Amino acid sequence: MKKFTSVIIVFACVQTIYSQNLLDSTVEKSWFQTQNKWNNMQKVVYSSYDLSDSVLEYYSQSWLSTNNSWRNSQKYIYYRNSNGDLDSSMTNTWDQPQNKWRQWNHSTFTYNSNKKVTLQIDKAFLGTSWRNSTKLSNTYDSKGYLTEFVRQTWNATASNWRNSQRIEYVNNTGGFADTSISAYWNMTTSKWTANRKSTYTYDGKNNVLSQEDQIYLSSTSTWRNSSKWTYTYNANNDVTKAERQTWDLTNNSWRNSQKTEFTYDTKGYLTKELLNNWWVPDTAWRQFSWIEYTNHTDGRIDSTHTKSWSLADTNWRNSRKKNYYYNTPKDTTDTNVSVPSHDIMGKGQVNLYPNPASNFVRINLPGQDYPQSGTLTSIDGRVVKTVNLENGYVDLNGLQNGMYILRLNVEGEAFDLHLIKQE
Repeated sequence: MKKFTSVIIVFACVQTIYSQNLLDSTVEKSWFQTQNKWNNMQKVVYSSYDLSDSVLEYYSQSWLSTNNSWRNSQKYIYYRNSNGDLDSSMTNTWDQPQNKWRQWNHSTFTYNSNKKVTLQIDKAFLGTSWRNSTKLSNTYDSKGYLTEFVRQTWNATASNWRNSQRIEYVNNTGGFADTSISAYWNMTTSKWTANRKSTYTYDGKNNVLSQEDQIYLSSTSTWRNSSKWTYTYNANNDVTKAERQTWDLTNNSWRNSQKTEFTYDTKGYLTKELLNNWWVPDTAWRQFSWIEYTNHTDGRIDSTHTKSWSLADTNWRNSRKKNYYYNTPKDTTDTNVSVPSHDIMGKGQVNLYPNPASNFVRINLPGQDYPQSGTLTSIDGRVVKTVNLENGYVDLNGLQNGMYILRLNVEGEAFDLHLIKQE
């Protein structure tokens, strides 16, 4: 299994360079059917890059229709130590009444001799001081493959760490996970209790062919099927189809649930993503949403256009539109990195954490059910993986270093979150 963590440089002195075709900003708009027009929704500004053209700072803004202006939302800042490893990160949130950024979360990272993250401690800023919040621990075998992940939360009353979640990995000879078993900490028995197991299969090129998830039934001490993903690839190892099935308890068999089909141009750049849902009464697939990509000749994304299928109109209806703007040349200053959160309209702030990540990321969607699925797309528009989001976690097993866009489908709408990682 490959492990990932993002590493962002901060030099002792500020250095400015000029590069071409760097992403300057993205603007996302939502279609208002009653007004028959596009309205601003979300803006992300990429304000700083390092000497290798890796983004170092960007922040999110949300649109205020009351005064037709953008307002800051959140900002994440990452710092490297003298060895080039990520030393700490700072999360700020915008205080509108005070018109300034306020500290919110702080993370520190510890590495082993192979520069793999072994410990991450998160702290929350409460009032005037920092308080422990979450501790994430990784254990590796002699080959450097991840074998265990443990999440703990801070018990303020007892002033100690309390177990929360554990994931154990069994890897194949290539370092990819054959199985992963999740468990939660049982407060009554003070023991780990298994609750979920994932089993993976691969082809000869280490592409994931299937992921089968099971839940643990403590009443019978057995595993029961829950969901299954199967993947199809083209000759370029691009995902062309991802199908999700759920377990039918009545018939003891797999039942279709969701299917996503991907289309690429002759250069291998993603041009279309079609999501279908299984309609049980008709025992047939029904179109659900459609995303069209427009790319530059070098593969950079120019825009995305999302449409949703209207059963009433039996036609495609506008949903969202996102434009990507590039700056040539770009003034880049090596200082820090920021990763935005996203405000899904009416659904609250959405965050990925830990971000950077070492083996997985968790989606925080307060007060909402997790979307069933999502896709990871590289910055050049290639879909590299579809992911199962039933438990709010995204498994990063088998992915290469770089920046990715995690696209979520929430109630028929498509939303993008950015993820940076590096081995």
